[in-house]
Amino acid sequence: TPDRITQIEVGLRLISLLYQLPELKIGEVAEEDWRKQVFDPIRVGKRLFIAPANSTEEPGPGEIHIPLEPGMAFGTGQHPTTRTCLQLIEDAVSGGEKVLDVGCGSGILSIAALLCGAESSLGLDVETEAVEASKENLARAGVADRAKVVLESHPGEVAPDGEFDLVFANISSKIVIELAVELTRPATESGQLILSGFMAERLDEVREVYTALGFEFTKVQQSGDWMAVVASRRK
Repeated sequence: TPDRITQIEVGLRLISLLYQLPELKIGEVAEEDWRKQVFDPIRVGKRLFIAPANSTEEPGPGEIHIPLEPGMAFGTGQHPTTRTCLQLIEDAVSGGEKVLDVGCGSGILSIAALLCGAESSLGLDVETEAVEASKENLARAGVADRAKVVLESHPGEVAPDGEFDLVFANISSKIVIELAVELTRPATESGQLILSGFMAERLDEVREVYTALGFEFTKVQQSGDWMAVVASRRK
């Protein structure tokens, strides 16, 4: 949108005061071309193998295969925040968990959790294309019967308090902070939050907000400039 382009231009001008940047070039990409995102298979964590649905590369022995067609949604495992979240999810899931995935995008985090042994997932996204892509990918992975995806921006509207063992939010520092209450309330007493999508310089700010809500960061991982954390209630 024009407003979003203006925001990007302003941000780039500010960055250019510190670093020399090339001139911004804007072009249009046809929706059907965007839907045909191409990405290489990737291995994440101990067992996760993420590949396009039409990939001819096979998963190795014991690997968990996540077939994806992201369409116009975010999430192929290539971005540092997605990879780090996947690693944390693989460690966090022991079996039987109920999962809340806020900003689910392609559905990759929910799919990983379900294939690792979680019982069920509820995914939320504000983009219709993401909801559709997530549903399709859940079906493609054979876990759609244990998952629900809704068009919604606020967890508080659809996620009951104290019901979810794992809450995922790989979005942005702004949303992670603004939705802090709505992200913490659905967690069970022993539940864990896996939060990402923010950069290292915002870590202390995010931590302060969740500390005030009675949570502590039990794991903090950095990949490049990006952060991912696991938070749980202080005992």
